[in-house]
Amino acid sequence: MPHTIAVLRGGDVSFSQSLVEGEQTLRSLLSHVFFTMDILIDTDGVWTMHGVPTDPHHVFTTASLVVDTTHMKRAPYQELASRMGALILFSDIEDLPITREDRYRILRQHGIPVPDTSVVRSHKQPTGEQLRAIWNTYHTPLMVRPITRTQEISSKIVKGFKEFVETIHQYYEKGIDTHVLTYKSVPSYSLAVLPHFRNQDLYMPLWVKTTPEKAALPTTHSVVDAQSPLSEEEKQDLFNHARKVCTVLDVRHPVCLDFIPTKKGYLVVNVDTNPSLRSDGRFMQSLRTTGVDIGEYVQSYLNQHGVIR
Repeated sequence: MPHTIAVLRGGDVSFSQSLVEGEQTLRSLLSHVFFTMDILIDTDGVWTMHGVPTDPHHVFTTASLVVDTTHMKRAPYQELASRMGALILFSDIEDLPITREDRYRILRQHGIPVPDTSVVRSHKQPTGEQLRAIWNTYHTPLMVRPITRTQEISSKIVKGFKEFVETIHQYYEKGIDTHVLTYKSVPSYSLAVLPHFRNQDLYMPLWVKTTPEKAALPTTHSVVDAQSPLSEEEKQDLFNHARKVCTVLDVRHPVCLDFIPTKKGYLVVNVDTNPSLRSDGRFMQSLRTTGVDIGEYVQSYLNQHGVIR
């Protein structure tokens, strides 16, 4: 009998994007002959399936596995799933959330290159002297972003000191800890990683290269090249570097790693532990280079966990 897979979409973080990701995920699952539950979570947290009210407890006891495309963090239903022992993928249910700076710190301790960074905490108003010291320490432009991903405020590239100060104060007024880091507007290489898949401890398809507009952050409109050539030596170096990153961070769930090449090797610019399942996103485009889709991964995950229905 086919497994029943629930797909959660909507939520109060990125409602429209989640609807798209969820719909694309449902299509992938149907191509693998799963039964599916299309669960819509509205911005007030109300759950429905085909317009009929439902609830997390019913979903978690009915479905063999849940795919969460909402990008919500530490929501009550995620804590319920953890208590119930429900299998849930692409969901932030870590007991000890780790910040972007925490990951950089761990990687630095193991000699893995990452951007230069500084943190401005929200519990104390930043002073002009503090901000001037940061500004004079690093090469510009700088990226300013929340230390933990949030939809409340977006990342920003700043090129002048006045803009830098204004941006830091915007974060402070919202009570958000700020992550300041050096930024290079150069092409980046993105690689999806799936633990315990296709008989490999860390399965890595091929990479995709994203070319942002000059002095701008990569966006959904940035040019992504899935056929970017690398020499055999460069290819192995990238894979070895990605493996080391995943080993150091003890990666146990799907991630998307972003690197930029430097004279000293690959610089880790981002580790996305909750990657977008949008079909034109970097994570999914990397998976498609070797023909992987979410349906195949879900089936593998169920087999790995011995789920029988």
